Amino acid sequence: MPESSIDKIFGEGTAAKLKDGTLDDKTKDRIRRFHNSENKPAGHYTGRCMECHSKDLWDDASAYGCNSCGAIYTF
Repeated sequence: MPESSIDKIFGEGTAAKLKDGTLDDKTKDRIRRFHNSENKPAGHYTGRCMECHSKDLWDDASAYGCNSCGAIYTF
């Protein structure tokens, strides 16, 4: 699996911990502020990942996901 941008910035394994829900709240907040310094809305239909607030998303006919943290969401 290629290293995510979150792992490059916040340390190896950070994206995996974010995805499986074991990342501490302080680091989550740091990641969210890094991606969304203006505190714009995040989540479904906003163009930002609800986990890390990145705008680097992909989508197809049945799902979308985040290239930064690896989160996957279905419609």
